[in-house]
Amino acid sequence: MTEDTAKDYKTLFKGIETLVSEPMARHTSFGVGGPAEVLVLPETKQDVARILRICREERLKTIIVGGGTNILVPDSGIAGVVIRLLKLKQKIVENRPDSKKVLLDIPAGYSLASVLRLCSKSGLEGAEFAAGIPGTIGGAVRMNAGTPTGSMSDIVASVEVTDSSGETNIIPGEHLDFSYRCLDSINGVITGVSLLLSREDRKVVRKRIYRNYIRKKTTQPLLQKSAGCFFKNPVDGKPAGELIERCGLKGVKIGGAMVSPIHANFIVNTGSAVSRDILKLKDFILKEVFREFSIELQPEVIIKDE
Repeated sequence: MTEDTAKDYKTLFKGIETLVSEPMARHTSFGVGGPAEVLVLPETKQDVARILRICREERLKTIIVGGGTNILVPDSGIAGVVIRLLKLKQKIVENRPDSKKVLLDIPAGYSLASVLRLCSKSGLEGAEFAAGIPGTIGGAVRMNAGTPTGSMSDIVASVEVTDSSGETNIIPGEHLDFSYRCLDSINGVITGVSLLLSREDRKVVRKRIYRNYIRKKTTQPLLQKSAGCFFKNPVDGKPAGELIERCGLKGVKIGGAMVSPIHANFIVNTGSAVSRDILKLKDFILKEVFREFSIELQPEVIIKDE
């Protein structure tokens, strides 16, 4: 990229933090990935609307990233404008439709961990299943993140979506097309989420969150670089992690990428991995599981093209 091109991007997005040729390894939980052509970090919903309008007018490809916890970026990087929503953290608004229910209106950049801290402090139940799930609330809704005890689709009252023209709309929960680890048919960027939660004793909520977090910490490699569960569980039959483990793949390494010895559905970066290592290990796992069980696993992690 030429110096003039870099200046052009900074001029286009003047007033919004703009990083040119920024390594995506700095912005993903895997800690791998080549440079984004340009990375913009909006701080307000108005910033997001402006960026989307500019990209539409200039015919620039856009890629949306929240916490970067469920994405694998190639070593060669990404062309286009990467919009990272991590700084989208205007005030959380609490509404009370009745004495037992609370609506939390949350900007998309808040982490799930921070939302759970608020729930614990305020005595709000419903989101405890999300303890230990990394990433932002916007990304969690986009991926319908969850566990066997619950998922985001259970508590989402509505989402705020900004489209490519910069227009913003509220979509009620009953009109959202949730499926397993996915929210389909969203035409735009999720800039806000409204959760419907219930009143409960703070000690009860805190205890549930802590219990769920400890369970995850003891059964998943939360302290290593990964993107969470790499594969979706098959609709029928055994979970993906059990299938991978039964193939004897725990601890298998390719380059700096390894199948976690703690949970076989996690591919972890041992410290020196590049994206290519993770992709090769992913393909090896797919081949071995299909050879053993005739099951084609599907990635849960979003694998970006160049």
